[in-house]
Amino acid sequence: MRAEKVSIDYDDDLVEDGGLHILGSERHDSRRIDRQLRGRSGRQGDPGASQFFLSLEDDLMRLFGSERIANVMDKWGAEEGEVITHGLVTKSIERAQKRVETNNFEARKRLLDYDDVMNQQREVIYDLRLFALEGGEDLKGEIWEMIEHAARDAIDEYAPAGEASDTWDLAGLRRRLILDLFIIVAELPEENDPEHEIERHEIENWVLDGLRESFHRKLESLGEHAEQIASFVMLSVIDEKWKDHLYDLDHLKASIGFRGWGQKDPLVEYKKEAYEMFVDLMTDLRKTLASYFFRAQLGAPQPRRRVPQRMVYSGPADSPQTGVLDEAALAARQQARPRAPAVDEMGMSARASSPAAVGAGALASGPDPRQLGTNRGEQREKVPVTVDSGPGRNDPCPCGSGKKYKKCHGRG
Repeated sequence: MRAEKVSIDYDDDLVEDGGLHILGSERHDSRRIDRQLRGRSGRQGDPGASQFFLSLEDDLMRLFGSERIANVMDKWGAEEGEVITHGLVTKSIERAQKRVETNNFEARKRLLDYDDVMNQQREVIYDLRLFALEGGEDLKGEIWEMIEHAARDAIDEYAPAGEASDTWDLAGLRRRLILDLFIIVAELPEENDPEHEIERHEIENWVLDGLRESFHRKLESLGEHAEQIASFVMLSVIDEKWKDHLYDLDHLKASIGFRGWGQKDPLVEYKKEAYEMFVDLMTDLRKTLASYFFRAQLGAPQPRRRVPQRMVYSGPADSPQTGVLDEAALAARQQARPRAPAVDEMGMSARASSPAAVGAGALASGPDPRQLGTNRGEQREKVPVTVDSGPGRNDPCPCGSGKKYKKCHGRG
């Protein structure tokens, strides 16, 4: 294809008169926007000019401009509405724009600092999801580590290492292990005994040994579907907890600015609060994953319910009825392609003019055949539904005894 040269005819009168002139009614907060507007007047080397009109009551001058400009104007005797073209005003406008740009830059920088906190937490969560997606032995090892962390957290809750042994709640730890992890540690007492002689490392060994045996038994019971079930459980728990955590972080970010009223840096407070929330998230995630994994079971597949496909029988017009086709008949009917009907001189096809086709068309677009009373297509007469009304409870009894119906034949 041959390229053709395209010539543009410029308006000579516009160029001779000085080109395009830009008039601005205010100054933007950003100097870049003003420069783009000025550049419209001098495209492709054509002449042009620009001029801006500004009021000292505009938001840019009112919020960031110095009040000494108005004082200087009063000293010079400037009247209301008088045009002022002085270098002092131009420099003040430029300084105000610089301050606005600095504030916007700091706001964007602060927003990135807030996002960095969420990105660091997102990397940890996505690493866990990667284990769940890849599967294999790495997934089993990761799940076992999370179950072990959940067990150690339970031990730290009921038997803290820094407290005396007589304050431990070993019975509560036993119940917790039964409810959440489905294991029974026979060495743990069912009732608290302040004079027990159990060391903390012994409790850890008993619990972890029982968990390890229960974990291997669970994998064997799941058989070849163990990796798929473990992956599904881990993904569902991570996604559910992570969505709730993001919702909580959004609420925290929206309200953390009020910490500045207490002479505290909102960013520092946000990082501290977000870290504590993330620690709670991981603790809850491990606990929920361990509980769901030991509760997972393989059930028998549910039989699929076959829904019969109904169709209108397009037979003779005088015998409308409905029928149920099996799968073989339905497939054969779908594969059959109707031929194009022959058209007569009047523009009507022979098939459309036949009585059977007329009956089938009326049947397809007419009323439901089950509501018809005759083969000629007449509607069935609607009979009103009546209910036999018996005697009221306080009416005289029909037997003629003179008593009320409720005290005679209406008893019981």
